[in-house]
Amino acid sequence: MKKLYLLVLSIAIASIAMAQVTGGGKVTEQSQPVTVVKKKADKGVFKNTFYFAWATASPKGRMNKTANSLNDIVTYGYGGMASGLSFTMGSNFYFKEIDMTKLGMSDQFKLGLDVTYSSATICKKLNETLIDGIEDLNLFYGAIKIGPVLSFNPVGKLVIDAKFTLQPTVVNYYNRFSAYRQLYNANYYESVEGTAFKLRKGLGIYARYRPLMIGFELSWGKVKFNDFGVKSLNTFEYNEYGNYYYATYNYNSFEKTLGSTRFDFVFGFSF
Repeated sequence: MKKLYLLVLSIAIASIAMAQVTGGGKVTEQSQPVTVVKKKADKGVFKNTFYFAWATASPKGRMNKTANSLNDIVTYGYGGMASGLSFTMGSNFYFKEIDMTKLGMSDQFKLGLDVTYSSATICKKLNETLIDGIEDLNLFYGAIKIGPVLSFNPVGKLVIDAKFTLQPTVVNYYNRFSAYRQLYNANYYESVEGTAFKLRKGLGIYARYRPLMIGFELSWGKVKFNDFGVKSLNTFEYNEYGNYYYATYNYNSFEKTLGSTRFDFVFGFSF
């Protein structure tokens, strides 16, 4: 019995001592300094890059509307432009001296300059049968592009680019309609052609995972042709009703403005 009392007493003393050490059973929480680890860009992703790419060029607005006659172009500004192909090559140059953290952004962002040395787009729509004849269309864009690029490295080697570019562009437009007039046994031709210079603009979003690159670009700007030439030619040949030949040729030139809004899907390579 005595041993039992001693055991109970020892447990009680030990419990009291423990309560004194721990503050009566209450655990005092001590605040620890919280260290915020900022994510940094993967090493080497913001090196200057060279890229080349192909794109499908899809017209929007009136430029995409089929022109069934010369009047649709001259009066309504329908371009009759079909989807085409584009080839582009250029570079991204990064401003290494700019500290993005001082601009309130993380090191995962980088500011640079996008320079497109050459961009060529051609759209062709040959021998398409229309209501009253055949249409041949050629449309060419030749441009250089320059503007700021903001790049973001979310993970690994993946880089997302957002670009705004100014695009000095030369545009050549040619559209010819041809028809056969059975009543007169005659061939009839109409064509319209013009070349113009325009400062177009563009917005693009691209994803790069070296060496692959895909993206989208929307570009726009109305193109004013100061010398929009319209030609028409009628030829009447010999037929079974009489022996005669008749031909007329007309040419007129005037100013004409056409839209050039375009949406491109881009696939290429960057190094």
